[in-house]
Amino acid sequence: MHYHHKISFLIFNLFFFFLNAQELQSLSYKTISDLYENYPENDSRAMVFVNKYIGKAKKENNWKKQIIGYEDAIYYTEDINRKLSYADSAIVMAFKSGDRDIISRAHLGKGI
Repeated sequence: MHYHHKISFLIFNLFFFFLNAQELQSLSYKTISDLYENYPENDSRAMVFVNKYIGKAKKENNWKKQIIGYEDAIYYTEDINRKLSYADSAIVMAFKSGDRDIISRAHLGKGI
């Protein structure tokens, strides 16, 4: 009987996860960013929403919004190595844009 409870719990969590993913697609970028913009710098609680923002941008192939998401991730994540990883991702996306101003800004975000 205990085994059945675990399976039911897993199915419920998967259903909830997919429901949240679908609801995310219907939210605007502004709505998602409003959920985390008032957190202080280096507050990892904001990363749940920042990751949703980035995920939405990736799914929609929106490189401008991905760059904004990576810049926000640099601001809100605590781990310096993760900050560098997000900065590298912003630089990669900036190069895809081909816009020199965006590329320069992405490099400045990394501190180079």
